[in-house]
Amino acid sequence: MASTKKSTKTKTSSTKARSTSRSSSSRSMDATMFLKKEHDTVEELMARFKKTTAPKQRMNLSHRICNELTVHALMEERSFYPEMRRVPEVADLVKEGLEEHGKVKQLIAQIEPMEPSNARFDSLMQQLEKDVKHHVTEEEQEMFPKVKKACERDYLMQLTKTLKQTKTAIKKEMKEGLMPGERRVREDVAMEERARR
Repeated sequence: MASTKKSTKTKTSSTKARSTSRSSSSRSMDATMFLKKEHDTVEELMARFKKTTAPKQRMNLSHRICNELTVHALMEERSFYPEMRRVPEVADLVKEGLEEHGKVKQLIAQIEPMEPSNARFDSLMQQLEKDVKHHVTEEEQEMFPKVKKACERDYLMQLTKTLKQTKTAIKKEMKEGLMPGERRVREDVAMEERARR
């Protein structure tokens, strides 16, 4: 459950810890900083995509962008949003974020099987970039400041660890050829069957 801030003293020490951690290694990122770094990675890939004209490179970059977005969305849906739903200050933004994820996933489903020579490829990639930028702006400018204000730093640091673990699990599922989440469904079914015995 989300740990909310309780006092001004805690908030002040949290602010000091936050400024100190920015100068230290990436291991000390809180969840919002970690997610921002993830957003930056996709933004860099999109910038490279826009500069690239070679069809094979455009295809590779579009696949990498779609893959990064898929992993990121699932990671947020499994580990970040469920926790943030419990924070009243951002519950509505979580709902909106999930709706935006749905739109992005629909675009990804259309883009992934396409060749760059397809007449719709560029317009779909432009729409994907537009939708992702909108989503990222809302998270970074509206949600994350509220999350930092409402939640204890230690809690957000622990949430970073959870997000990293979730990301690793999703990538493993994808590498094994399972649809993200399919492994969890299979494991849940297997546990239910064992419990019936």
